[in-house]
Amino acid sequence: MADPGDRAGQLPLRAILEKRRRPLVTVAPDESVRSAIARMVASDVGVVVVPHGGPTPSWGVLSERDIVRNVVAPGLDPRTTAVADAMRRIAPRVHPDATVQSAMHYLTQIGRRHALVAVKGHLVGVVSLGDLAACVTEELERDVRDLVDYIAKPREPHDG
Repeated sequence: MADPGDRAGQLPLRAILEKRRRPLVTVAPDESVRSAIARMVASDVGVVVVPHGGPTPSWGVLSERDIVRNVVAPGLDPRTTAVADAMRRIAPRVHPDATVQSAMHYLTQIGRRHALVAVKGHLVGVVSLGDLAACVTEELERDVRDLVDYIAKPREPHDG
């Protein structure tokens, strides 16, 4: 039997996005952080995508952590602080065919919790370290159930 962590780690991110079906929530850079928080709460997400720039598609992100560090900690008012002043302008990107394992490694190495999933300039979703860990955990739980079932299965005695 293959190592279950390896098997889950080899799943493409595309599989997580299809299974999860969470909305891709966007906010404008000139919106207030308070407005972005309201959208995050309503959509039950920890990060929103912020399209910005000119003719070339570019996206930043605003996460719960960004709000705490860039708005709350310095004592700024979320009602008057623009998303552009609190967001990360450059967000990590991964391809939908990247594996869970490679995405986990990448995010851990760069110290981020979210990555945009994009193909040729087209944004298709967002994944978090939590999503990736849940994928591996689900696969491990499935393997444990399979092993318990295998062990508990009656066997024919064999002559030795």
